[in-house]
Amino acid sequence: MPKPFPHDPPQADTFVGWLGVRFTDRGEGFARCELDIEPRFLNHRGGVVHGGVIFSLVDTGTAAAVHTVMAPDEVCSTIELTITYLRAVRSGRLVCDSRVLRRGNRVVFLESEVFNDGELVAKGLGTYYVTRAPAVGPGK
Repeated sequence: MPKPFPHDPPQADTFVGWLGVRFTDRGEGFARCELDIEPRFLNHRGGVVHGGVIFSLVDTGTAAAVHTVMAPDEVCSTIELTITYLRAVRSGRLVCDSRVLRRGNRVVFLESEVFNDGELVAKGLGTYYVTRAPAVGPGK
């Protein structure tokens, strides 16, 4: 059974909740999250969405996809995340599809595609480290 993703549904007092990310699909090795563009996401030049908003969507989407291939007693952390921006975004909705490419014993490789109203605007590649959660409690 896959591990539940802690940000689904996003809590308002978290960064993911503040952004307004919504999870609209999730299956083994896959997660889809969406974000409606708001004026607060635009940079000060040219009215273009700040790249950090798109990067955060990819980071959130890849983490959600990793959780679909994790055991309940595992935790993960990002090793590397890269993004290539293909087009500027000014309005509409961002949809991020993230897929696990390979799960090894401890390392998971993923890819993401971000669409703006159906048009590909960014691609991301992520690498995550997965390990057993540390023991907690008295004497641990």
